[in-house]
Amino acid sequence: MDTQEIIIDFETEVISLLKDYGLSEDESQMYLSLLRIGSGKASEISYNSKIDRVRGYKILDNLKNQGFVTSTLSSPTIFSAI
Repeated sequence: MDTQEIIIDFETEVISLLKDYGLSEDESQMYLSLLRIGSGKASEISYNSKIDRVRGYKILDNLKNQGFVTSTLSSPTIFSAI
């Protein structure tokens, strides 16, 4: 098994675990992307997770309301995983 297969298997397992906490597939993908890159703008996180930027803002707002993500009050808004 090569490295890429291991990473894909790991990501699939993490997404499955996040679904157990009540997150949707897209929310899990965004959260995993945020964990991967650290802190970032919504556009960067959306790009890394291959989700539309407008939808990404809504997903990040939902994650923030659920307590998975924090954000700054600055402009641009920077999101961080908890």
